[in-house]
Amino acid sequence: MAQITAAQFEALWATAQKQPTTTTVAPVAIKADLSLSGVLDQYLALVSKSVTAGAVAQADYTQLATAVANVKPILTRINDTAIVAKAMLEKVPLPTQPK
Repeated sequence: MAQITAAQFEALWATAQKQPTTTTVAPVAIKADLSLSGVLDQYLALVSKSVTAGAVAQADYTQLATAVANVKPILTRINDTAIVAKAMLEKVPLPTQPK
């Protein structure tokens, strides 16, 4: 870490009070996979860390991974990624849960 003198600090402080230093950056596009297959992949990775930490039993993780593996071919067949991408482009409102 750089060291500055008291005089340098005072000068920086005075400048910051008048006109704070700002940095302009180019925006970065964020591309999130919100498809069910993408969410399930991320969830399995998260649960795997919980197994490592001892918070989730290996047997439970194995059953979960098996269930996800059984659902993934269906999601691939229906192209869940394309369904979600289309809905996002069309800004389709999500259905609400019945009460």
